[in-house]
Amino acid sequence: MNIRRLLYWLLLAMGLLCAVVVISTGIVLAVRLSMLQKPIEIGAGGSSDDNQSRAEQKKSETDPRRRFAPEPFDPSQKDEQVATTAKPPDDSVSPLDSRTEEQKPPVDAPKKPSLPAPAPPPRKLTTIERASGSFFGPTPPDPQGRPQMVEIVVPETPGGSAIWGATGRDDRGRIWYGVSSESSEPLSAHLMEMDPATCQSVDRGDVVSELARQGVARPGDQQSKIHSKIVQAEDGHLYFSSMDEAGELALEGKPPTFGSHLWRLRLADYRWEHLAAVPEGLIAVGTGGRYVYALGYYGHVLYQYDIQTGVLRNVRVGSTEGHVSRNFLVDSRGHAYVPRLAAPQISPPLQGGAGGGSRVGPPQWLATLVEYDTTLKEIGESPLPNYLDTKLHPENSHGIVGLSQLADGSLVFLTHVGHMYRVTPPQGDGPASVESQGGINPAGPCYAASLFSYDGQRWLLSAGRRNDGKFEWLARDQSTGQTLLRELTIVDLFQPPRRDILLYGSATRDFQGRFYVGGRYVWRDGGSRPLLMRIDPPHY
Repeated sequence: MNIRRLLYWLLLAMGLLCAVVVISTGIVLAVRLSMLQKPIEIGAGGSSDDNQSRAEQKKSETDPRRRFAPEPFDPSQKDEQVATTAKPPDDSVSPLDSRTEEQKPPVDAPKKPSLPAPAPPPRKLTTIERASGSFFGPTPPDPQGRPQMVEIVVPETPGGSAIWGATGRDDRGRIWYGVSSESSEPLSAHLMEMDPATCQSVDRGDVVSELARQGVARPGDQQSKIHSKIVQAEDGHLYFSSMDEAGELALEGKPPTFGSHLWRLRLADYRWEHLAAVPEGLIAVGTGGRYVYALGYYGHVLYQYDIQTGVLRNVRVGSTEGHVSRNFLVDSRGHAYVPRLAAPQISPPLQGGAGGGSRVGPPQWLATLVEYDTTLKEIGESPLPNYLDTKLHPENSHGIVGLSQLADGSLVFLTHVGHMYRVTPPQGDGPASVESQGGINPAGPCYAASLFSYDGQRWLLSAGRRNDGKFEWLARDQSTGQTLLRELTIVDLFQPPRRDILLYGSATRDFQGRFYVGGRYVWRDGGSRPLLMRIDPPHY
């Protein structure tokens, strides 16, 4: 009886032990299965490094800066990818990169943003229209009527401050302008292309970035301004200049710290080409024939670039008292016309006794227009008695401001005080004639930094600024010499009103006959902002 009871308790214990083992195994399997089906959450298992990496990945998916991150390179898609940054310098490539040349991503310049395909010009452009950015068309029914002013939105650029007359047009009809910079690091001007059909602009690059990309930048380099016109030479490419202005001393003739650069832009692929670096400040550019000219300060140094040979030459024209002309002229023969300012040999008489007198009247300077042929030989010099604003020191008088080339090849320009001169080249290689045409504003001196023509013959038009700051539309009939004035209410276009508006520009015109001027205004924060205005002729 005792043996049977012992066996009974032994079998019962073994059964309980088996049950415990089965239950424990089931629990372990269930836990492992749940871990496989459920992801690891932050703070709920897994290593701290895994949790942190998952958190960073999740954050990056919602970070707006993520769109600028470089994507993995796919050679099969390289034509469709558009890079957002410029080509890195050569020293940014790791020497440990063991990929073959076929495996490495391309290092060419990124594909440029596009605008809609330009409409063909209404007719073949003349050589003068192409080089000057003008367009000669029909005269409106009311040629002296009041035009309409339209503001073109200028894209924001770092420190964008003004468009100092840096405008132009290519033979496809696109408008070009340069936006100068201030209060940014580094100071770098931007080149813009604008479609007149949509008024949309595309940034075609900035100067300092292009200097770095082409390996010619210096430590601390800056180029705050594109001040020159953007001109199209006979090779079909665009030419312009950029410049620094920090450190310059006008009266001492000290040029800007980082000087200037002459540029070419190839329209086919919007590729910048660096042509020259010079110590002077290149403030103006013009073209005629196979030559592109640039005017540098101080001393009015004229540079000539031969687009066929790539040879760069220069000659010093001469200027005194820190004076800088904002423009100069180039005719279709390739002759250049540059102002020269010098102290006269005969000074104003002295008043008082010998050795103790003082001069009577303001200081005197002699201004002339000097003509150079294609060999940079001086072949003519004509007096410009109404060149300077005598109320200003020569440093503050801008010399030639507005200019335009007419259909017959003659050139018309305006000085700082609004006095008009006409330069008429002969058929051959001889010197041109220079004639005074009087003031463009019958009311008196005015600052007219733009000069346009409807037909390239009879009519000349300008947006002039009076001494009180108000603007007038000046329509001059060359057949009679009469000018009709109409006030331009530019300030009323803007809400809130903008102050201290300045307008520049010369002959830039689109194929619809509309004119363009660049400038700037002062915003509420006291800073300068770029301004681009389109002037629509009346009932055109």
